[in-house]
Amino acid sequence: MRSVLAGKAGPLNASHQNCRFRTISFATSLVLLMGGFLFFVILSGRYPLPYIDESFFSCPAISFLKGHGFLYAVSSQAPYGKTLWAYHGPFYPHLQVFVFWLFGISQQTSRMTNLLAGYSAACVMAYLLWRERYRFASVIFALLWLGDRSTQELLYARMDGLALLSVVISFVALNRFQREPNRRNAFCAAFFSASAMAFHPVTVLFLVLSATLMFLISYKRNCLLEISISYGGGLAAIAVIVLACIHFHPIEALQQFLWHLHYNISGITLKGKWLNLLLVIVWSKWFFIALAGFTVFAALPIAFTELGILRNDKIDRRSFFRLTLALFSVAGLVCLISKSVFPYYIIYFSIWPIGLLAAEAEQLLLRGRPPKIGISAAAIILLAWLPSAAWNAMRMREAFLYRNELKNNYILGRLKQSLPANAKLFGEPLI
Repeated sequence: MRSVLAGKAGPLNASHQNCRFRTISFATSLVLLMGGFLFFVILSGRYPLPYIDESFFSCPAISFLKGHGFLYAVSSQAPYGKTLWAYHGPFYPHLQVFVFWLFGISQQTSRMTNLLAGYSAACVMAYLLWRERYRFASVIFALLWLGDRSTQELLYARMDGLALLSVVISFVALNRFQREPNRRNAFCAAFFSASAMAFHPVTVLFLVLSATLMFLISYKRNCLLEISISYGGGLAAIAVIVLACIHFHPIEALQQFLWHLHYNISGITLKGKWLNLLLVIVWSKWFFIALAGFTVFAALPIAFTELGILRNDKIDRRSFFRLTLALFSVAGLVCLISKSVFPYYIIYFSIWPIGLLAAEAEQLLLRGRPPKIGISAAAIILLAWLPSAAWNAMRMREAFLYRNELKNNYILGRLKQSLPANAKLFGEPLI
């Protein structure tokens, strides 16, 4: 009897230890990610220096709070510039109204939501890796993502972090739908995919991809009609909110949006976009190239393999997770290729191949004799990540220096050292 109990205790104890290790790994990833968020959100009032887009998205909210209407005429040539603001996705500037009303108008508060949402999206991805029972992939993901350029692009008062969080939540709903194909999951997937578009229309490909997979699963399980109705309900809910944001003037809003879209992309070739992107991201370009190569040479084959299983409706939970990570990696790369003149579109791309890379890296490391090609690829990606991580570390140091050297006491001390004892200083009362 004692020997039988001892035999059962071994597997149970091993399972308990594995669960504990996974939980510690997940907690470590959260500490890393939240540490990065807290560091930059505290310093965001001083660093980085203001960027032109920040006024573009915050000024209509400030104008509204000052009683002048939700307006910001960016050009005298813009159609309906004095009566409407519909140059971009409407959700972020309207959210800024609430943020400024609640916390006050400042550079720090204007940047807070983008930063919080972007890091929250990364935390959700770490959670998904933990939920799929990966042992330490969440830590690999956190380390790689913190060294990626996207963390630097989240520092500005833009909507990309919020759009990414909406896409990630729709990704969660899609994976839940594969296990539980019900109306609630379909509605959530549609609602958050459309929310992402209302923050930034460039995310449309993620919505198309999510809808395609959901309808394929629904067709295989004979529930296409009810799922289509629920999915349409999610889209309709966002459509009503968007119409309210543009004061129910869809034709005028579309004209203004298309004018701004043409203004942004006119005269720039695809080659020029890519050269500009690689020039701007400097040290981070090698890791970006490595992630793009991983997407083409690893994510695409994984997607084709798992899609073949999905067609037969025999795909398991983890395989579907890998499939969706691979497909979203491809969608993110296509999104970046189409809009690569601006570096902040890396935000929509890198989180997906990094998540897939972390999952595949764990599987590779847990093999008894991992293949040489896998080890070589991992080494190349790690070497490509190091300059990007070093650049981010230098940005952290620079942010810290900005905070210290822009303090009033420090500035006054430097002035006293530089000026004669009896000198008088005149200027604006800023200090």
